Amino acid sequence: MVFDHHKTQNVKFRYQRVECPERPTGVEGQYSFYILECADNSLYCGSSLSISGRIKEHESGKAAKWTRERRPVQLVYFETYSTLLAARRRELQVKGWAKKKKENLILGKWFKLRN
Repeated sequence: MVFDHHKTQNVKFRYQRVECPERPTGVEGQYSFYILECADNSLYCGSSLSISGRIKEHESGKAAKWTRERRPVQLVYFETYSTLLAARRRELQVKGWAKKKKENLILGKWFKLRN
């Protein structure tokens, strides 16, 4: 299913959007793991040097095929890391989780993450 990203008023997101952290480029500790919620309420996990720049790429359709077909997207969760390797490791870990476990992470239900 492909969503028309120009019809954003019809999209009902399930999670609250979080503000994208703005940091100067080249600063250690700015690498991020992030979760986007797509227009079809699916979740997309990624990692990047610049969350704001990467979200713009997702919104313009220049990033992942998954988000290109499910625009608009919104940032619902992020964590920062001192290295891109650490952020990518976290991305791979969370990508392997069931959707419910990702939802618990987004909602801050840490006690439910063990399962």
